[in-house]
Amino acid sequence: MWKELLEGNPIVCGMVALVTILLAAAIHSFFSESKANTKANSSSDGIIKKDDNVFDMDGDWGDEANNVDVKKTLKERVEEAPKLVMDNPKEPSSVGLVKPKINSGPFKIGQRIVLQELLKEEGDDLSKYNGRHGHIADVWDGTTYPIDLDLPLSSKPTTATTTDDDKTTNNNNKPLRIKVANLREEGELINIPDPPGRIAVNSGCLPEDHGRICAFLFKTLRSVAEGVIHNNPQKKKKFAETAAEKKSPFVCWQFWKDDVYPAYLEFMTRGILLKAKLADLEQSINPGKPKGTYKTVVDAVKSKHAVASWNVRVEGQFYLVGMGPEGTMVIPVNNLRQVYCVVGYQKPLGALLGNQMPRPPKVQLTLLPWYGRIIHDTLVSSTSGTNQIELASPPLARQLAASCQAAISEGRIIYRLAQLEVENGSTEGVPFEKPVFTPPPQQQQQPPPDFSKEPTATQEERGAVENLTELTAFHPKTPLSAWNIVRLPNNNKPMINILQGQGQKLHEVELTSDYTALFILKTVLTLSVSKLNGHRPLMIGVDDVIVCQRLRFLCQGISNLKIAFLKVERKEQAPAAGAAQ
Repeated sequence: MWKELLEGNPIVCGMVALVTILLAAAIHSFFSESKANTKANSSSDGIIKKDDNVFDMDGDWGDEANNVDVKKTLKERVEEAPKLVMDNPKEPSSVGLVKPKINSGPFKIGQRIVLQELLKEEGDDLSKYNGRHGHIADVWDGTTYPIDLDLPLSSKPTTATTTDDDKTTNNNNKPLRIKVANLREEGELINIPDPPGRIAVNSGCLPEDHGRICAFLFKTLRSVAEGVIHNNPQKKKKFAETAAEKKSPFVCWQFWKDDVYPAYLEFMTRGILLKAKLADLEQSINPGKPKGTYKTVVDAVKSKHAVASWNVRVEGQFYLVGMGPEGTMVIPVNNLRQVYCVVGYQKPLGALLGNQMPRPPKVQLTLLPWYGRIIHDTLVSSTSGTNQIELASPPLARQLAASCQAAISEGRIIYRLAQLEVENGSTEGVPFEKPVFTPPPQQQQQPPPDFSKEPTATQEERGAVENLTELTAFHPKTPLSAWNIVRLPNNNKPMINILQGQGQKLHEVELTSDYTALFILKTVLTLSVSKLNGHRPLMIGVDDVIVCQRLRFLCQGISNLKIAFLKVERKEQAPAAGAAQ
């Protein structure tokens, strides 16, 4: 299932589609959910349109994590995996070493702190930050420290800034700044009772038994939440302002503390055994090691280090930036300096989404505590409210990579919600904030191409097109269904890179003639016949508008072949394109 999802069509624009995935956790039939259709349609602009803007990532426990290497450090991934964090790993600005900062004042960058004794003032209530946990985000200015809170009070792109005179203003680009007198060092971590203690992580994922339990918990949670809302017309009316929101996956978090969790606790500790035999239930949750599974589930639902503290969560839009052995690095859209490490289930979140895209994707996430780790709600959505997911621009991708490196070197990665693991730590969460989705810009209807000025096809061009029609097209769900044929900057030997849809290099050839439509056709034919067993792409991207127009003219009779223009940013001059033949 994962392979089928991830081998989707390529991205030649800044957006890529999502697909609804409802994963079978092999639980008892009364927890089953209807499966979604995953039929895809390709569009000429390179955006693959699929079924939904929300998809479930519980874990497909029958599959292996194909080709997923999460044992490398983030720095190695930044340097070696441009498809995930940047478009060009060789650019010094992308992978340069982080310049060390000089610590001064009583606290160090990355040091854990708790805010205290802040007062309510006219126009601004700083007291709302009292008891909040976070860390020192940057150097002292002699009066205040910039603070990044573990649980931001708002996921919107505005943060409070405390100035030297203690007055607070809203500023999109500045963090919360707090005076030293209003900070105290966070206490020592207290060991989580064993079992299970702090959960071990393997290749960025929970152990299989805990991954299966989380999959089970999220599936049953949504069923219980739907029941709570359905049986309470007042809340149903309050939440379901539009038809789309009636099916929102966020309903369980909006009414979590007072309504959903009490009902969920009752169901998981008592009601569920009225619907299923204990042995059958345990077998359905964890077939490989069923005995004792239900007790582990109940313990988790009651534990302040797990489900009982899911009011302590982080919601908002995040970029999936990189993977490491401890999990997937995600950066909130409203604070590009802050980095959370999120543990996956059967596969890391970054392997399921980010690792298959040329630049970091932006998604709506809910981050939750799980025995000393941070996990994510298995329902992940696009930030557009559509079936398209936005990618970071190339400059932003480089900035995100640099932010990760800085957070690692300064000890600012958030691996756990520590307030649940220190003496007298806060058990307060933050108010639910309904996600705000921003639809992508409406694309203007393109007029039909005007080929009136194109010269008649030459005999050589006609022969190349005829040969192309005799090849077998790749399946649209494979990365090889699209090739981007891009000129490299001038050097001793002008070269052409041929990239498959996920950004990986398929082939490299010397530019022995002009970069023309005929050259592109010959290159595609040669590679298809010599290396790919007579298979050709469904989409060809080229980085010259004149060559693109000529190819569209020549190939207009091939119904299942699209030609796309690629806008490529270069620091150096690329070989010039030749005149259309």
